[in-house]
Amino acid sequence: MSNDKDLLEVLLMPIDVVKGNNSIKIVDGRIKSTQSYRGSDPDMSDAAVEFYQIVYGRRIEKNGVLADDEKNFCGDTMMSSKSLRRLYSLENIEDKTHCLANFWILPMDVGHSSPWTGRRGLMYLSKSAKCCDDMYSFLDFYIKNIESYNKEYSNYVKVFGKDEPTFRGKHMLNDVDYQQLKEGTEGLNSILNKRAQNILEDEERKKEFADMIKSWR
Repeated sequence: MSNDKDLLEVLLMPIDVVKGNNSIKIVDGRIKSTQSYRGSDPDMSDAAVEFYQIVYGRRIEKNGVLADDEKNFCGDTMMSSKSLRRLYSLENIEDKTHCLANFWILPMDVGHSSPWTGRRGLMYLSKSAKCCDDMYSFLDFYIKNIESYNKEYSNYVKVFGKDEPTFRGKHMLNDVDYQQLKEGTEGLNSILNKRAQNILEDEERKKEFADMIKSWR
């Protein structure tokens, strides 16, 4: 099995979606991923979907569409380069944000502000519209609006909880302090490193992740 240093490196490695690839490969320090789901977002690349299955025990994509009909579960980038640039003046950080350690699961229209959100009048629940990918703000917003989330995305709340400690634990966010973003790129690095370490704390999960990336090399 790969050692922890190797596994941490992969969790923090930039991901590129490459059309025409037949398999996921690690090339020159980057994950080159296929993508079955529509679009070309690294957070819904096949590499990310495999990652979610290990971290959350849930397959969120099947035959090119979201596996959950209610769209409770979809991959998302938690600190987008656009928002970090606007909120914290961080520049040239795309490679840092497009990595597995910066991906987690949100309801589809919360993370992506889809037209479906607007039709249902749920823009107030949208992460990008309300919190601008600022995760400290999002955690606070989620808990304060938990009854609305429970009404619209009951399966999501059932999995990730109604209180902040449960929510943080399920997403491997224990001791991750998003206030560190105020420290700039160094703070961003600290956040991503800490979440990557949390992901590897569980020995069974670490073994599954090591076995997965073995096929990428």
